[in-house]
Amino acid sequence: DYKGVAMVGDGINDAPAMALSDLGIAIGASATDLTLETADVIIMNDDLKKLITFIDLSKKTNRIIRQNIWTSIIVKVSFAILTVLGWLTLWLAVGISDMGLSLAILLNGMRLFRYKTKFKEQSIENLHSKAKMLICEACKTKKIIPQHHGRDMIQTEEKLVCWRKLLNSDGLEPCEEELPLFCPQCQNHLKVSL
Repeated sequence: DYKGVAMVGDGINDAPAMALSDLGIAIGASATDLTLETADVIIMNDDLKKLITFIDLSKKTNRIIRQNIWTSIIVKVSFAILTVLGWLTLWLAVGISDMGLSLAILLNGMRLFRYKTKFKEQSIENLHSKAKMLICEACKTKKIIPQHHGRDMIQTEEKLVCWRKLLNSDGLEPCEEELPLFCPQCQNHLKVSL
């Protein structure tokens, strides 16, 4: 089922799609002026994890808004009924249901200030420990396997090639990107470590 379309972008070519989408999100401090003007939400850095944090925070905000609305409706209606039945005075009902309820709703909304993201920042050392590495056995140089078209390049004989070169697909055109498997410092052969 269709619930809505969000468009995330940073360039001038993304602005028309953002204008037509239900929610336009500009990401990155280098986004163009037109994109920033068109977007409903602006995330000020290039970290895509901030987009997930934004979605999580907006769900929590929506939940708290619904809690506040339903709490105020239930309390107001119940205090109105109790006042009509004579169990509460008008001033007590006004004091508790207006001023007390306003304070309770304000404090409930302030819970968002305690929000901590569930998505931890990855350190460069942690990323290096998880990534496939190119290692020179002579000079012990380590380098992360480069990516091309969003995926790690693949080792074939004495070179790294783009994964699209090995893929025989009708939808994707092959890519001819190749990199030699030689250390830039000592010109020895690099090995791929897992």
